[in-house]
Amino acid sequence: MAATLRSKLAPIYQAVLPAFFDRPAIEETRATCDDCAMCDKTAPAGVQTTHFDPETKCCTYHPSLPNYLVGAVFADPSPDLEEGRRRLRAKLAHRIGVTPRWLAAPRKFLVHLEASRYWAFGRAKSMKCPYYDDGRCSIWHHRETVCSTFFCKYEGAQYGWAFWDAMKQYMFRVESALTQYAIRTVGPDTTEPTIGRLKMTLEDVEDRPPPEAEYARYWGSWLGREEAFYIACHEAVSSLDAARVAEILDATPRAKELSSEMEEKYDALTKPKLHERLVRNRKLEVVPATGGVVVTSYSRYDPFFMSEALAQVVDGFREDEPVRETLARLKRDEGLDVPEELVMRLQMLDVVVPPSPSNDGEKSD
Repeated sequence: MAATLRSKLAPIYQAVLPAFFDRPAIEETRATCDDCAMCDKTAPAGVQTTHFDPETKCCTYHPSLPNYLVGAVFADPSPDLEEGRRRLRAKLAHRIGVTPRWLAAPRKFLVHLEASRYWAFGRAKSMKCPYYDDGRCSIWHHRETVCSTFFCKYEGAQYGWAFWDAMKQYMFRVESALTQYAIRTVGPDTTEPTIGRLKMTLEDVEDRPPPEAEYARYWGSWLGREEAFYIACHEAVSSLDAARVAEILDATPRAKELSSEMEEKYDALTKPKLHERLVRNRKLEVVPATGGVVVTSYSRYDPFFMSEALAQVVDGFREDEPVRETLARLKRDEGLDVPEELVMRLQMLDVVVPPSPSNDGEKSD
């Protein structure tokens, strides 16, 4: 049986997400975790590329786990999750980022991540995920949305990135809606911190948990029984069927809009259409190399080599000329026989883009 999009997510979602998730899975075979594609593989002479540290790979990230997924790890008796359960319990004991809705990243970590992402992501050992265990994730079976949808390289290039980003945004809404449902069902007397995004308290700055009274307000009658609370949240969400989850999502702001965007990006990726007119993306980063150039387009994690002949083709596209006329002209005047399939690949790579006043391609982080 062919894998579906459901198979790319944690088990709790398998029976409750809409029919869209029955579509064939997108397999990102270039994002090789066991032999990290972002670790140093030797670049062409004179070309600088971004590499990840083999001790961290892309796991310089601290996930914020929804309450029901935390409970899923605790409720799952698999020996493979024993280390993950131990690490979750250690985080509970520290009380930093421990709230009824989330087992969250420390606010200090989020501030550092925001400020250093461009330079430090994939490299900073001090930012390594607390659930990362000797090259693997100790809670992977019950992973959250970011870890399910991030890839360093995409088979569909920019179109692939756009789909997974749309799926991430939709699943963020699912996580938000289901954590709130679990709170209403299991712990209506609990509360959440009201500190704004990328803000820190004194305790955050000094790597200390919130004051005892404040922490007690978060947890209400569940204080001291946090693990049991998360398990109860998992049980509450696990009891839902697809129809009830659909009702919950229907009441969630922008859920339908994000679902439509996700489906549109999936269709664009799996059934791409060539634009009538294309021009060279002015935001391309180009570095000379032997026999051609190394190009960075939609992502700095996915540079690629382009021959001199192909670079000539890219420069041949004109704003006022349909693609098919461009190809005919290149064949007639330059002797370049360029198949439409190659142009489609250049379009998916964001090397050529539809003409616009800004001529901006869409880039991933």
